[in-house]
Amino acid sequence: MKVSIINPPWETKSGYGARSNCRWPHVDTSRFANFPIYLAYTASLIGRMGIETEVLDCAAPVTSPDGMIKRLCESKPEICLVETSTPTIAQDLQNARRIKQEIGSKVILMGPHVSIADVNTLTENPFIDGIIRGEFEEAAAEACVRPWSEVFGLTYRDGKEIRRNPARQSLIDLSTLPFPAWEKFDLKHYDWVLLPSPAMLITATRGCPFHCSYCLWPQLMYGHVQRRRSPKSVVDEMEVLVNDFGVKGIRFDDDTFALDAKYVESICREIIERGLQERVVWSCFGHTSAPNEEAFRLMKKAGCVQIDFGVETGSEEVLKGLGKNTNVENARRTMAICRKMGIKTYGTYMIGFPEESREDILRTIDLALTLNTDFMQVSYVIPYPGTRLYELCRAKGYLPFPEQWEKYDGTQPVIINKIGAQELQKLYKLFWKKFFLRFRYFWYFFRKSTESARDFRKAVRSVRSFLLKIT
Repeated sequence: MKVSIINPPWETKSGYGARSNCRWPHVDTSRFANFPIYLAYTASLIGRMGIETEVLDCAAPVTSPDGMIKRLCESKPEICLVETSTPTIAQDLQNARRIKQEIGSKVILMGPHVSIADVNTLTENPFIDGIIRGEFEEAAAEACVRPWSEVFGLTYRDGKEIRRNPARQSLIDLSTLPFPAWEKFDLKHYDWVLLPSPAMLITATRGCPFHCSYCLWPQLMYGHVQRRRSPKSVVDEMEVLVNDFGVKGIRFDDDTFALDAKYVESICREIIERGLQERVVWSCFGHTSAPNEEAFRLMKKAGCVQIDFGVETGSEEVLKGLGKNTNVENARRTMAICRKMGIKTYGTYMIGFPEESREDILRTIDLALTLNTDFMQVSYVIPYPGTRLYELCRAKGYLPFPEQWEKYDGTQPVIINKIGAQELQKLYKLFWKKFFLRFRYFWYFFRKSTESARDFRKAVRSVRSFLLKIT
């Protein structure tokens, strides 16, 4: 048997699509290939069973639908495991249809969108054989070797009937997972902002204890209980990446890696005991509700150079409505501690919440300028199906494009609010201009871009992306 694990093509009118292992599948103005770590885990689990696998990441390098089909015609897999998302679902289904018609493989879809629309997707698309709901690695591996009636978390076609197996319990002991199948990828295609290349992703935990109304992954994929790998397992993986693959930067892609100070400190001590901080630097996600100076100091000593924070908004009222369990003052304290420790910061913001006013967005812009993070990202709020935000918007009639999922790609507002779409787009451009068109930022950016040839190329790419965003 041969199994193909696929991040299928996302053809966009302009820009570049980022889907696999992406919390908000979106089209951006610069190319960004996120390493599909969950597909890599899936390949490892299936390979451990003695089954031949291939991984087709059609985002890195960019591969067309025809190119994907050509590869599959050569390999002739019996099963194709295809990742999907909300804004790409129409294209994903087109690609799945071609796989069934031209290759004849069994087609199993995975990802958050089909996890909540499993029965409808199978009913309306007879070329789909199965759908894995939620966390998919173990179920995908079992579907290759066991009767489908025994695979928890699988909805599948049985003749003319649609069978929906019981939900699957989340994997509790993450340390039992094999390392991702890095050898299936050309790692030169993947990097990360503010990290030296080559850079690679690691996940130490899954699940997020917070209940943000807009956040897709905890609500549909990995739950609200944080599950953790052992510090030894995490640092073992770092060591393999450094020793065997020459990785210079590592990204901890957990929702809230820096949340529990004791856990993070135990990983940092393991890194320091092995002297790994001399050979690799790393970054992670943090949460502004838990600024801990001692933990940040140890993180810096262990090689942490940058932390991402979802600041989201400068309005206390909007923040409370999101269920994020933090406040604006915490954001200020957190950034101040990071600056004191010499850790770079990356702030992310969103605009276009249902009850948000123009004044709220201007407060958010002012906060971003005050926090003065080393980098920043602002995006339109996207109410993904399956989230509490989506249900709220649907109930109140705030969705101007119901089920026109291709519009949920981050390039335009998709929530009706008191500001209006045109004004929101103006504020979006204003946000980018206000932050980046400052002399202090320009000078910092210039110094950073001249550190190496690769940094210069990244800088050129960033400038091009910025200009496209504000025009």
